[in-house]
Amino acid sequence: FADIYDLSESEKQKRLEQQKSDKWHVFADNEVILKKGYINKRKGLFARKRMLLLTTGPRLIYIDPVQMVKKGEIPWSAELRVEPKNFKIFFVHTVS
Repeated sequence: FADIYDLSESEKQKRLEQQKSDKWHVFADNEVILKKGYINKRKGLFARKRMLLLTTGPRLIYIDPVQMVKKGEIPWSAELRVEPKNFKIFFVHTVS
């Protein structure tokens, strides 16, 4: 994520202005959205479709795309670990 911190102030402002037309912009709390995509958030037997945003915070925010409500954040820490299973499946491990 080295490019997260390499954005100049003018580049941040330019990208913030560009993303104002993006419907997910309101959830980013005036941070640049670096990546976004739909995921299936699994817990137990059920999977729920969510939009996942990676922002310059750095923060991982997940949103219910039907109700357009922020459902939560994945806590960012030095212990955060992503485990790829294959091209489509990955796990995010956090400290509980």
